[in-house]
Amino acid sequence: METFSDPALEQSLAALARLFKLASYYHDGHPALQQPLRQAIDLMRQLLQRQPEGLLLKVRRQGFEREGQLLRCGSTLPADLATRLFVHRVTSLIVLDDLTERQLLLLVRLLLMEPAQMTAAGGLQHQLEQHRVTGLLLNQFDLTTAARYRQQLRERQQAQGETAADSGFADSGFADGSANQAGNQAAPLPADLSRQLRLLQKLIDEDSPTSRQNFARQHALLLQAVQSLLTSHQRDQILPALQQWDFWCHNDQTGPFFRQHCLDALNRLSQLGLVNFLLDLVSHDKRQRPLTLRLIGLLGEQAGPLLWQRLIEEQDPQIRRLLSQLLSQRITEIQPLLLRHLHDERWFVVRNALVLLAESRDVRLTDDLAAQLYHSDERVVREAIRALARIRQPAACQALLRYLDTPACPQAPMALRALGSQNDPAALKRLLWQINQRDPLLRELVCCRSAIEALGEQADPAARASLQRIAGHRPWLHRNRYRQLRLAAIEALTGLRDAAVDQQLQQLSHDADRAVAEAARQVLQKPGAGR
Repeated sequence: METFSDPALEQSLAALARLFKLASYYHDGHPALQQPLRQAIDLMRQLLQRQPEGLLLKVRRQGFEREGQLLRCGSTLPADLATRLFVHRVTSLIVLDDLTERQLLLLVRLLLMEPAQMTAAGGLQHQLEQHRVTGLLLNQFDLTTAARYRQQLRERQQAQGETAADSGFADSGFADGSANQAGNQAAPLPADLSRQLRLLQKLIDEDSPTSRQNFARQHALLLQAVQSLLTSHQRDQILPALQQWDFWCHNDQTGPFFRQHCLDALNRLSQLGLVNFLLDLVSHDKRQRPLTLRLIGLLGEQAGPLLWQRLIEEQDPQIRRLLSQLLSQRITEIQPLLLRHLHDERWFVVRNALVLLAESRDVRLTDDLAAQLYHSDERVVREAIRALARIRQPAACQALLRYLDTPACPQAPMALRALGSQNDPAALKRLLWQINQRDPLLRELVCCRSAIEALGEQADPAARASLQRIAGHRPWLHRNRYRQLRLAAIEALTGLRDAAVDQQLQQLSHDADRAVAEAARQVLQKPGAGR
């Protein structure tokens, strides 16, 4: 077969192929997906400038064909894309001038489904018709036939829209007879959502047996419409409905019957991507953060795993902090989930679980947290030390001491500092041993300095003499390095001041070492025993 080369077409198909890999990992609206999606659309539109009537490509297992010639590519990405289309029984692909980002992303999502699953759903073209996609047409013979088919599709969609509008909400109230017909009405179109919301508010204000029955039926229609918009990626149109649900759920004037319907609706939507939608909303508009916090706070237990999965995938630091805040409020219900993920092969998943488990400060988790002290990744070890430091129970102290006694202890300085938060005699004994051992060559300088800082945090009078000795010592060997210990000891004496300590600090304020003298003067200026 003859071949041809078209760098612009190859680049456009390669960009579309890359979308599949990104879409299989990231959810809709994720920042990592937005830029490649816009790039793919821009490349497609550049091709359509050369061919305003549309771009027709035949799909073969080994690649794309145009006018009887096979596209020759230097990359394997277009061929991979053709194979994916081929297994979904797509024989031709037509791109027209009204292609949008939503339509292209929808095609990608549909092609990520298994072929058998897609066939059971009616086929790829059927799904595109259901979602009103007219910028991408499949399995058409030529551009003329495709243009005629698109016109028929638009007319059919317009007729369906007019039918739905006529049968929807021509009335702002209900008679008893019309209430029985409400269940057969079509879901409201986006333009009618505001009218539907006003109607539901009126029914809430009436709060009668008849209005409750009408509310249940009309609220089901609203939920159906929002579900359709949420699954068809027209998410920017459902914000008014979410704001109204938020108002109804938090308004004291809303009756329990109506509030429960709203809560049930939000929980149903959470299974269709509501959580991700709200988080994406915050990433684009920080003003929606309070709304997101309130709505996710209303969701049931099923929201916990969804938030956790998003935290694993999320890269935006601000969204990660928001997710951590939301998950920390659900720490009790997601604790079993987090404990299971402590055995995950990915170090960052284990670290995230440790951060959240530390929020509970549950002494029963000590053994699970202590096991992570021996993890192969040091970042996990550091997080396990922080988690144990927050528990502040003898069991956590013993776990840290056992870790310090291991031959290979790369995070010993951090573990020693963590002992400072433990009000335990065993921790004090270990810290005093660390600073009092003979080490003229300062091989344990970092560990000794960490132990001094921990003793300063404990502020136990039993450590006062040892700290005074270090603060006043002037070695002739490694004097510059030993200065670090003197400065740390002077700072640690801040919480242990008495008359003897203040007298020593007065002497040190005139020390030949300027750094030591300045540190002593600063401690003396703080409120203490000598003032």
